[in-house]
Amino acid sequence: MKKIQKFLCLFIITSLLVAPITVSASLPITVATTLYVDAARIGEADSFLISKNGKFMLVDTGLSTDSTKIINMLSSRSVTNLKALVITHYDVDHVGSFLNVIDYIKNHNGTIDHIYGRKYTSAQLNTLTPQRRTNYVMFINGILRYLNRSSEEFNLSNYDTVAVATKANELFGSGDGLWIFPTRTNPIANFTLDGNTTVTWLNKWDSYIVPGMDPADVPANFNNDSLTFKLTYENGEAMLFTGDISWTPQQDLVDNCYSQISTCSILKAPHHGIPDYQKPSFITAVNPSYTLATTDLSYNRLPGMITKGKYGMVYYTDTASDFCTIAIRLKAPSVYLEDTSLSFYINDTN
Repeated sequence: MKKIQKFLCLFIITSLLVAPITVSASLPITVATTLYVDAARIGEADSFLISKNGKFMLVDTGLSTDSTKIINMLSSRSVTNLKALVITHYDVDHVGSFLNVIDYIKNHNGTIDHIYGRKYTSAQLNTLTPQRRTNYVMFINGILRYLNRSSEEFNLSNYDTVAVATKANELFGSGDGLWIFPTRTNPIANFTLDGNTTVTWLNKWDSYIVPGMDPADVPANFNNDSLTFKLTYENGEAMLFTGDISWTPQQDLVDNCYSQISTCSILKAPHHGIPDYQKPSFITAVNPSYTLATTDLSYNRLPGMITKGKYGMVYYTDTASDFCTIAIRLKAPSVYLEDTSLSFYINDTN
């Protein structure tokens, strides 16, 4: 009888380790000591709502067609104020619902302490593809709208890049106001979400977009400009957000920020986990216990991703519901995900 009981216990424990733990997307945020990450289930697009002790930050806003899910994610958590709204870069699957989020906050008489995003010159804007350039102008429009200056918004089908850059300089100011372009050489941009949860920026100031570069090189280098940051919560445990960076900035992080990235237990996989964007030396340096990939299985990228290194327990966002909740808690000797409705892919720790 004892042997049967031991077998059943072992089976249950093993099942919990290799299967997804699903909970309702309405999991209440009630434990002040817990860091919560809501990941919008929008497939190959990014939007994360991070909360701790009633303080919120939103990272990316998905596609414009994802706006309903993202607004539902905010409203279900009764979010009206954001300490930070981060746009890692201006690809449509990261900034698409930016104006919808701005409108939601304003309609609820809410506030945004800081909006984080990279600033471009007119020469750099002229180097971008038309869609990416227009996405940037939409970002500028969103800041104007938040500041109740909608009359100054640009016509997205007809604008002058010099005028856009001039307006950006005006809005950006000294860099310590509403709009901040954060870098690892600007520690003033680092901030605290609550008493013991901090954001440390790791991306460089220098842009990978060089005026006059070969148009074929623009898409990858535009992704490489992604804001990258480390979210540190309790006892030094941390999560690394990478946007869509590729091999060059990943190696830069290994060479210049090793002590920061090597202490991150959870990794948001670069560029949706696309295998060609995963640099083995970077994955080895981070050595995560858990990895989140913003994708769904229809892209069939997860099998190729895990050939690049050990990602720990791999989860993906899929598109099955509005959003999923990751309750990140500490259990000696390391972090673990207590509650999640993310789809589980594989335990890649062997």
